[in-house]
Amino acid sequence: MNKKQNHILFGTIVLIQIIVIIGIFIHIKVKNTNVLGKSSVNTISSRKIIRTTSSKYKYFYELQSNIHDVSKQLWTDLDKQVICTTNSDSMNERVDYAVEKPENVFRIITLGDSFTYGLNVSTVDNWTEILEQNLNRKPVCKKYNSYEVLNLGVYGYDINYAVERYRIRGMKYDPDLVVWLVKEDDFIFPEEMIRKTMFEDDNYIESDEDYLEIWDQIFDSIGFESLIEAQTKSLKSIRNYYKKSLLISEMTNYDKVDRVIREFVKEDSESYLLSFNLDKELTFSDSHPNEKGHKYIADKIHAYLVKNLLINCE
Repeated sequence: MNKKQNHILFGTIVLIQIIVIIGIFIHIKVKNTNVLGKSSVNTISSRKIIRTTSSKYKYFYELQSNIHDVSKQLWTDLDKQVICTTNSDSMNERVDYAVEKPENVFRIITLGDSFTYGLNVSTVDNWTEILEQNLNRKPVCKKYNSYEVLNLGVYGYDINYAVERYRIRGMKYDPDLVVWLVKEDDFIFPEEMIRKTMFEDDNYIESDEDYLEIWDQIFDSIGFESLIEAQTKSLKSIRNYYKKSLLISEMTNYDKVDRVIREFVKEDSESYLLSFNLDKELTFSDSHPNEKGHKYIADKIHAYLVKNLLINCE
């Protein structure tokens, strides 16, 4: 596939994905007689991502480094300007963080998809940024001079890619805590979908029907239970790279995914669970958090950290 074709494919995904995601969840409901919760749009812009050749996944992608992007919101408020920046280590951040953690600093790494990345809001309005500000304005204890929250979220990621992102980018920062925002759709998008819809000439997408047909073929070949099982295995694999406290912030209305997450937390002594959902006033029309939603998430996580003593002051 040449660069022009690749760019067209990425652009096509952005244009059709609202309809596609809705269709996929309808497909799952019909196939499994289960009702999933509200889905989201994980857009992929070819201007902002690169293929990471060091990954064990052939089609693993990350944000480009050192971007200053000024754009309009997608699908939401077209009159509002969004300013997103990435630092030198491919994070949606305004600053670089030292790889070697400074003394008396409590460091948090956040994982997830577009809800963690902060799609359709400026970098400064991400819940990760607000959480960092909250911790530094109201320190939990005097032991730490400052608190850092590093945002490793990338739009379109599933469970597999979130773990891989930590392995490649996050592990070297030696965080004291990992906060992972997990949603139900993170469990149902295998890498095979990325390969077939973006990197194969014979699967060129011209419409949402084409996209759904390809996804349907993958779904039938892999199977719903196999998808969940594979992603559950990947969820547990985070412990191959990170051994300290892990807070999973769960946003799901689907019992199967909720049960998987709760069983993982129950079996893992260093894992914690915070479950919540966003009201309509806290989201854009595509279900992504708006600025109020990001503040709500940051406040919920901050309160949980304090209440459950996840920041060790001893």
